[in-house]
Amino acid sequence: MLLEDSNTEPKISNIERNQLILGEKSGSVSNAPFTGLAFQLLQQMPVGSISRSVLLVSAAEPGLSTSASLSLAMTFAGILGQNVVLADVTGGALSLSEALDCSSAFGLAECADTADLSRALRPTSSPTIRFLPSGGEVTRSLPASTTSALLNYGLAGDSMLVVSGGSLLSSPVAMALAPQVGLVLVVVQEMSTQISAIRHLEQVLAAAGVQRAGMLLADPG
Repeated sequence: MLLEDSNTEPKISNIERNQLILGEKSGSVSNAPFTGLAFQLLQQMPVGSISRSVLLVSAAEPGLSTSASLSLAMTFAGILGQNVVLADVTGGALSLSEALDCSSAFGLAECADTADLSRALRPTSSPTIRFLPSGGEVTRSLPASTTSALLNYGLAGDSMLVVSGGSLLSSPVAMALAPQVGLVLVVVQEMSTQISAIRHLEQVLAAAGVQRAGMLLADPG
């Protein structure tokens, strides 16, 4: 697992709920702290048949991946010109679906037995970002066909898949996706994330065969 110098790590900017609005217009958003990170991730993204995708998870705090995944998706789309599918694979409290007022929207959970996720995709205020809500709390693993359909959104040359995975150890979908995505980012927070939890998560990722992973330090509070 790669850990950059703490003096150069990007901080997670505070993202207000209405800065990415589903189906409505919104004002411009500055994601300067994520610009360098996004360029670095694109450079490290594997080539070939592996999905251009980033899974953001935490060791224990499910809400940490929510704002980070939103910021990263908006940076990929707004600054780097990528078409982005932003997916929430957990649902429940502190999830991305809750933050975007889509807790009860049709989503991944209802499509879990099919390979067609297009009917669950929702337009956003950004013309190059589509959002895949969780469709409620996702408590079971997805069939292989559904997982493949999700990863396919990162196979086009100008497309990225950004996945908010919540707490990795509590999300069966995030755990299954971790070895298959292009990169895994573990979001940690000073004075909150326990070192023992990080070490345990590193062991879990290594045992799952995850070779491309890094850490992202979130702003406190």
